[in-house]
Amino acid sequence: MKFDLKELKKITILYVEDEEMIRDQTVSMFDNLFKKTFVASDGAEGLKIFNEHMNEIDTIVSDINMPELSGLEMAEEIHNVIKEIPIILTTAYTDEEFLLKSLELNIYKYVTKPLKIKELTMNILEAVKKYRSEKDLTNKARFLVNQQILAKKEVSQLQENVNLNQKELNIQNDIINDYVSFLKLDNNGIIQTVSNKFCIVYGYKKNEISGQHINVLSENKSLIQKKLLESIREKRVIDFTDTFITKNNKSMKLFCELYPLYENSDGLVSGYNLYQDTFIP
Repeated sequence: MKFDLKELKKITILYVEDEEMIRDQTVSMFDNLFKKTFVASDGAEGLKIFNEHMNEIDTIVSDINMPELSGLEMAEEIHNVIKEIPIILTTAYTDEEFLLKSLELNIYKYVTKPLKIKELTMNILEAVKKYRSEKDLTNKARFLVNQQILAKKEVSQLQENVNLNQKELNIQNDIINDYVSFLKLDNNGIIQTVSNKFCIVYGYKKNEISGQHINVLSENKSLIQKKLLESIREKRVIDFTDTFITKNNKSMKLFCELYPLYENSDGLVSGYNLYQDTFIP
């Protein structure tokens, strides 16, 4: 199968390998294929480079067994920052423990050494295409969220009739449901509904989390309470960053937008919409 060289030249990768000879040989080929290759000699250096250049990097190719920080440990740290970025792990072994851990960490591919550059390149191209496609849909979902919030605000403030095509609105809601982590709370902070994306990020089923207080997800329970009160007092959207806890008790730092809802005619807050996204410093 022939490569689309134009597509390859749009890809930036992070390559992590502790064996110098393998690293030098592979990098010399990557330099001819891809737009840019960041190179690290162990997981700790790889994580440092990722944190510095995460907005440029499209995918990561990494060995597993390395000093300082293994490929699996590095992958876990990276996915705590950007859960969706594809990671391809390489190893000379087919250890069942590594395979199980790779599945748990949502590793895109597990490739055995010696590396077949053509096969590896195809895996990289497929991974990046899928990642970019999902990222485009996520960006569209965020745009639709903002559009819907603006529409609702106009309805509440101006009491105008907004003629939205119901079919189009349903499609928008489906995209938001699948690509935006979203919670609807009542005025006491009790979770009423969550999106499909929320369930993927946190590991809960909808019926497990509905009816629970938002505090069960927050590492800093006093902060979330303060933000709920702040949105009532100031009658505006509140932006903040907080650390939240998944069902498996993993911590993750998220950027949040909290919208007070005025769904009743009494002018009082009836609940909240809470939108969350990966925090990138």
